[in-house]
Amino acid sequence: MSALYLAATPTQSESLSAPISLLDAIERLQRPGHLCSVYGSEDEQFASAIPFVRIGLERGERCIYITDDDRRLCAALKGAGIDVDSTIRSGALVVQTKQSAHLRGNHFDVGEILNFWAGQSEEALRSGYSGLRVAGETDWVTRGSTGIERWVEYESLVTNRLAEIGCLALCQYDRRVCTPELILNMIRTHPLVVSGGMVCQNPYFVPAEEFLTPDCAEREVQRLLHNVQERERTALELKAAHDRLQSELNERTQAEHEILSLTERLINAQEEERKRIARELHDDLGQQIATLSIALSNLRRQIPEEKHEPREQADFLYQGFSRLASGVRNLSHQLHPAMLEHAGLAAALRSDCAEFSSLSGLSVSFEAVGKVEHLSPQAALCLYRVTQEALHNVAKHAAAKHAEVRLMRSNSVVRLTVTDHGAGFQPSSARASGGLGLANIKERVRLVNGVSMLDSEPGRGTTLTVDIPIADRFPGGSRKRV
Repeated sequence: MSALYLAATPTQSESLSAPISLLDAIERLQRPGHLCSVYGSEDEQFASAIPFVRIGLERGERCIYITDDDRRLCAALKGAGIDVDSTIRSGALVVQTKQSAHLRGNHFDVGEILNFWAGQSEEALRSGYSGLRVAGETDWVTRGSTGIERWVEYESLVTNRLAEIGCLALCQYDRRVCTPELILNMIRTHPLVVSGGMVCQNPYFVPAEEFLTPDCAEREVQRLLHNVQERERTALELKAAHDRLQSELNERTQAEHEILSLTERLINAQEEERKRIARELHDDLGQQIATLSIALSNLRRQIPEEKHEPREQADFLYQGFSRLASGVRNLSHQLHPAMLEHAGLAAALRSDCAEFSSLSGLSVSFEAVGKVEHLSPQAALCLYRVTQEALHNVAKHAAAKHAEVRLMRSNSVVRLTVTDHGAGFQPSSARASGGLGLANIKERVRLVNGVSMLDSEPGRGTTLTVDIPIADRFPGGSRKRV
């Protein structure tokens, strides 16, 4: 059976979703309807019966409850916060015995009882109630009365009668008292079944026009065979769909691996090219500038002091060469930070933050907490590049006067945070705009099995947090995700 998701009537066929709570399911029931509750304890019985009555009273319906133990019922209703005495005096709640509701002189007559419920519904409407709701205990059926052998026929016929008179009924069957045969027939004659804490659409319900025909057994055989065939077809379709989804998942996973591998090769190639250019700048162009600076200095000393104009031109050129040499060194350092290899990540970041402050006008403070050891060269370079990219974004977009860079070790993770108190932004809009800065950071961090988190809000600044594991590779070449 499928757990009820939306309110259902015997004529409704609904698309069901995830199971909801029993209380929610009962609240969504609408008139007309015919339910049976199959329970094994008093707690299980009242878990559906009491809310069923309470909701009816709240909706302005007249509620009739059939029981031979009214004290037990009233205690349960009072326990749920219902003013039993008041509702009974007003006529909103009517407690009837089996004798008054179903038997006439200890005789059960199907037609008479069906008409009785039609009359009760009309009386409820005449009295100003919005409708009729009935809940009945049925353990008395097993004790026998004249005509009670037609009880199953009655349960089948009453489904259509309830629909005609707009009534909602909950028939309660105690598995400790009722026979399995009786329970089986009740499942066949009720469109909705309350069981296991759920209100369920009943796929085994058989309409009265089929259930009460002479060829009912033949019809049920056909239905069961059809269900068996449909079940197998559905299973095959589900398997085929699962196989397709698994294939698509495998293809997507393979594509992601290939993209990740390509990204890694591109970044590595980019870093190698940066390293090569930095080396060329330092070893070739830098040396040429240094040689020219020395030659110019020697030439300057040979100019007589009284030759003011030539000496000033020489001084101007010498200062220009000095600035050019400094610019080449800075560019070489940005392309490939040699300090990262020789002095470590903390020293390289401290130097870079100080240099960024002097060049950009943005005040950048740096703090290192704990020793960052056993970090792979790839991870160290990643954190260095992320810091560069983040500070560039702060200077370009944040309209901030100060930024804070913090590097710390926590257990087996190195954490980098870059914080500013500038303009801030909506991270979702930044992702939608397709900016390369954040995308580059995310890809770099992912390549060293780290995670990046962005916390920002307009007017409240931005914090970028990057966590990278100390040991990113383990025996067998496996990778650890954090």
